[in-house]
Amino acid sequence: MSLLSSLSDLDSLRENASSVNNITRSGNLDIVAGDKHVPICHIVNFMPFSLVDENGNRTVYNELSTLESGVAVMLAAQHLNTGDGRVVPEVAGLSDRCPIRFTVEWMDTEFIERTAVNSAIELTDRRLPEREPCAIIGALRSAVSIPTSLITGLRGYPQISGMSTAATLDDRTLYPLFGRTIPSDVGTATAAVLYMRNVLGIRNMAMVHTSDAYGSAYAGGMLDAIPRYTPDLTINTFILRFGANKEEVQNTVALLKQTQCQYFFGVLFDHDADAVLTEAVSQGIAGDGRHNWLFSDSIGSVDLRSNIRRDSALSRAYQGTLVTKATSSSDALEGALRELANGTENLSYLKSVLPRYRGRSDGEARLIHSDLVDASSFLSAQKLWDGFMYDAAIAVGLSACAAARNNDADGTTYLDGTEHFSAMVNGVTFSGATGSVAFDPSTGSREAASASFEIVNFVENTDFDDGSGTMRFKAVQTHIFQNGEWTSLLPVTFNDGTSDIP
Repeated sequence: MSLLSSLSDLDSLRENASSVNNITRSGNLDIVAGDKHVPICHIVNFMPFSLVDENGNRTVYNELSTLESGVAVMLAAQHLNTGDGRVVPEVAGLSDRCPIRFTVEWMDTEFIERTAVNSAIELTDRRLPEREPCAIIGALRSAVSIPTSLITGLRGYPQISGMSTAATLDDRTLYPLFGRTIPSDVGTATAAVLYMRNVLGIRNMAMVHTSDAYGSAYAGGMLDAIPRYTPDLTINTFILRFGANKEEVQNTVALLKQTQCQYFFGVLFDHDADAVLTEAVSQGIAGDGRHNWLFSDSIGSVDLRSNIRRDSALSRAYQGTLVTKATSSSDALEGALRELANGTENLSYLKSVLPRYRGRSDGEARLIHSDLVDASSFLSAQKLWDGFMYDAAIAVGLSACAAARNNDADGTTYLDGTEHFSAMVNGVTFSGATGSVAFDPSTGSREAASASFEIVNFVENTDFDDGSGTMRFKAVQTHIFQNGEWTSLLPVTFNDGTSDIP
């Protein structure tokens, strides 16, 4: 039996009903008529699953494990539909208490604002018999969540992200129905500066951040936190355009070098981080054993990278790097994802709902993610964002059940988008995959006190050698931040290979 059976069954139920015009709309729910009415909350997952270059060539994108995060959303919907409380105890028996069922759709943002905005307009313009949304989960980049949540909020659909952290999104006036299961940059940045100053003893460092909303907000959060928490820490700040070209990277790294700092902090996405570190090695401020780099969580899971060549500039630069991020580990979720990956029916259903892309030459729609889904490493371990995205879908489900009411006109279940969102941020708390989840009603963001943070140290996995000339890193959790204090778990390995703080 498929571990995603409820989703495939509901897809079939809805498809059969739409063929005979047996679907009506009740607020943000689709009511499918049959032996009994089935109210469906359709969740749309806004994430980047591919990239398109300037020549129109499309490639698979999964450097931040967005495909696995999407599967986590589907698994959460399955658990909501079946009342499976193995990950979140509050979900146990939900299917007996709540009539609403949940389906999931994938929409590819391609990592850029324009595509995501067009998708948000297309999605919220839908009318029956098309599948209209009930809630949106995503996006990854704050620069994408900002314009899309303007649209979804104005059109009455809650949008919940497990990834976008820009403090800008805390403005309920502009983003009235946006929430998130991850704290804003304010909480993350505070933890970061406390680690730099109180644990590493840094007094002077340089920071380079991406020019988009996420990078600007994160940098702003750090600069705001310094006077309050670490007034004797000085940070020189530089901006790098998102998707910068080689000349821009060279110029920015030259400015970093001029600071003569020994520590650098990057608020960069993986592709820009690779470019910066490669150039930093060339200019002598990375990979030399003297300079050390720290990053925000946007860099992703370096330990999952399989394309770094042994003895390359990147292999030297990433050695000993540190990442500060919100903690998202859950043995129960990891076990459920592994079980899902071992089922042929589960993966077949996943392939059937993944986005298709039309070829430039023949216009034929093709699935481009098969190799990734079929890989033995797929879902083999919980990835960076899985827990936060799983919790986002759980928050959508629990709050939908809490806010739903009977439609006096015909007795069907009714769900209003504003009431749905209000129920989430004002009343829903649960023991999620990422810990105790609670929301700040004034911002819609997860309360920072309900999350914990960690430092992950990337060090070479010396046991790995597959003969291909590539190398692997290990992710070592060295510190955890709870109740305003950092606690050491293991020594840090710095770029010089020692645990001596430079």
